[in-house]
Amino acid sequence: MKVVAIIQARMGSTRLPGKVIRELAGKPMIIHLIERLKTCCTVDEIILATGEGDENTVLVSTAEQAGITAFAGPEEDVLARFCMAAQKAGADHVIRVTGDNPLTDPECIDRLVQKQVETGADYGCMTGLPLGTTAEIISFRALEKSCREGKQQPHREHVTVYAKENPQKFKLFSLEAPESLRAPELRLTVDTPEDFSLIGEVFKRLCKDGQIISLAEVINLLRTEPELAARNKGIVQKKPRDRTLIIRADGGIQTGMGHISRTLTLARAIAAEKPVNIIFLTGNYSPAVQKIREAGFKCETMAENCPVQEELDILTGLVGREKSNAVLIDVLDTGEKYIEQLQKLGQKVICLDNIRVPRELPDLFFNAILERDFSHMILPDTVALLSQKERHISPGVKNILVTMGGSDPACLTVKVLKALLNDSINTYCINPNGIDTNGINTNHINVKIRVVLGPAFPWEDRLQKLVESETGEFAGEIEILRDVPDMSGLMYDADIAICSAGLTMFELAALGIPCIVLSQHEEQKANADYMEEMGAVINLGIGREVDEKLLQEACRRLIEDPHRRCLLSEAARRAIDGKGTKRVVEKIVTLLYG
Repeated sequence: MKVVAIIQARMGSTRLPGKVIRELAGKPMIIHLIERLKTCCTVDEIILATGEGDENTVLVSTAEQAGITAFAGPEEDVLARFCMAAQKAGADHVIRVTGDNPLTDPECIDRLVQKQVETGADYGCMTGLPLGTTAEIISFRALEKSCREGKQQPHREHVTVYAKENPQKFKLFSLEAPESLRAPELRLTVDTPEDFSLIGEVFKRLCKDGQIISLAEVINLLRTEPELAARNKGIVQKKPRDRTLIIRADGGIQTGMGHISRTLTLARAIAAEKPVNIIFLTGNYSPAVQKIREAGFKCETMAENCPVQEELDILTGLVGREKSNAVLIDVLDTGEKYIEQLQKLGQKVICLDNIRVPRELPDLFFNAILERDFSHMILPDTVALLSQKERHISPGVKNILVTMGGSDPACLTVKVLKALLNDSINTYCINPNGIDTNGINTNHINVKIRVVLGPAFPWEDRLQKLVESETGEFAGEIEILRDVPDMSGLMYDADIAICSAGLTMFELAALGIPCIVLSQHEEQKANADYMEEMGAVINLGIGREVDEKLLQEACRRLIEDPHRRCLLSEAARRAIDGKGTKRVVEKIVTLLYG
């Protein structure tokens, strides 16, 4: 008889991406779990079963370094992944463990194995333990049967659900936790930042080299210090997903990454509200696909610039396979037939900014940009939170932000930075009068220019040459940034921003940042024109047509006029109140659940 412990883990997570390799007491979380499983007396082999995506290769190497086997299988069909890994290992019984439970109790696993063998059961679990410290055992026979017969999405995502739902087909048992370990009110799993904060403190207090932390120690600590246990008290455990939403959105060199970013914002917000299974369908553009998968969502791909009918056929097939309830479309010009075909398949259809569809045709239509319905402007959660903070405009300017979108097809980043470097901005950025309140000359205090490059930015060589050749006269600091982890914080810290007229312009407006706007194309210019009418931005028009001297003069005037910056900031925040995402999510959830 062979007992194999299979750890279910992947890098994607909608609430805490990359959580399984976050460090606790100097080691990745997954290593602590592996070390605990190695102390089990009844486990013959440990396997880490992860998804086939490239982002999971770090997990494969981490497992191999820890001396265990790694298996990469279907990303979303976790049941099939387990069955394949167990079959390859020749398992008779499988212990299911998840990688976000670093305090899984090895003694309880041994008790489960002993009971399974004694009773000849198909499935067993232990009740009464803190959430995140138990495991499940399932026979390989029952695992295979579940994989053959379990067809619904919850069966494929949650390995043992089919067996538990069918006690007439499987012999099941449950054990009560020992009295010393009974603490079902405690939450010791890691699914959110609050969870990680609690578990991090537990490991900081109790972890000792060469020893594993006993579960009894953890329970005692948290009962002695209830304020520590309260750190994650309000977190609601996710339920099995009971609705499926397909999101159709694209990213690319010409289209940028705005559609991907805002649909990911919606996906995360919807997933936080309800147990919705969310699947993206996008063109095979690697930065977009990578961003979606890193956020923890399933992503199906098709050829870029796919003909509309071929795209609709692919989407129709996906609807049938996934048995979805609704399709959210963030594509500008699908046409009426596209929507009607999906509705004939029984899909609720949600459209964002679609220019070729009558407003009354989809079940929900959010035309925040095209119809200037800014009450439904979709902004990232971090921007929405910061937008509610009070904004103070300083007399001088120390931080200038340059951000031209995810791809910057017109190479405006280089144009803007060149204009700034060819002007003596360091002589007037801090204080227009040159003297501070203490009578000290501030003309030569360094200004910082932060240049943010989007994931699809193709002009890096050109930008690097500019920085190397044009910075001789510039006394300040230039910071070139990619893959910014806290973009909203970076925007909030800016005194002024020079940006394109995509979604970033609206995010900056919500934060009250005075902006000079250069549009990438005519569609963007329409947005900038409208924001200019509201007094919310300085609009210079189509970026490739803007003269360098005009850009320099616009920057100089804005920097030297704090009163104008105040007026822009106030008008921008009136235009975009930061609550649009919440309003949109409420309507989508109502559509899905009635």
